[in-house]
Amino acid sequence: MRATLLEMIATGLERVPSRAGVDESSMLATEHRLGRSLPQMLRDFYRTVGQLPEVMGSHHKFVPVESLEISNGGLVFCRDRQDEMFWALLEADLGEADPPIVQGQPELAEWHAHCKSSSVFLANFCCWQLVNAMPSMGSSPLGDGTIRALRKHMRVVGASFGFDMLSLVGADAGVLASILLSIDRLYVGARSDAGLEHFQERFGIDLDWL
Repeated sequence: MRATLLEMIATGLERVPSRAGVDESSMLATEHRLGRSLPQMLRDFYRTVGQLPEVMGSHHKFVPVESLEISNGGLVFCRDRQDEMFWALLEADLGEADPPIVQGQPELAEWHAHCKSSSVFLANFCCWQLVNAMPSMGSSPLGDGTIRALRKHMRVVGASFGFDMLSLVGADAGVLASILLSIDRLYVGARSDAGLEHFQERFGIDLDWL
């Protein structure tokens, strides 16, 4: 997963910052405090992007590694922007390398299955965060054949049957795309207005600029 995250960062930000990730000593300190080792995929995420504001807080809010806590049987690592829901790993699954993701809400002591794979969830959320952080952003309804057309010229990352997001990388054009399948909506981020205009022309998609 690390290579995928680095590709998205380089595409979205043009380069990978030298201190984008959390150092190993901070990871070990968190694991010692929790009394548990973190799953490999979550470790890879924090080691790669755990100090990158464009990923950690541009839309949803990832929990800083030093603030991770286990509560109600779950390790919450991300909260939505309104703090109305959060995403977590069940404590019972922390021994797995790529455990499933569950979703919860404040004041409700129950978890709901959200994604079968941490790596799929984290790749898609990383792309979504970067799209929201990029200088130029647009959105449009998902038209017939849009996904098929995008797949021809962009690399799909984080694809999984049953998950409601799909992410694509256009490294050559400095463009990232997040598709929210639950609402049939495409969101595109580009490093410049010219890049977003080129995307529209290339795919014949009329974006609402955000």
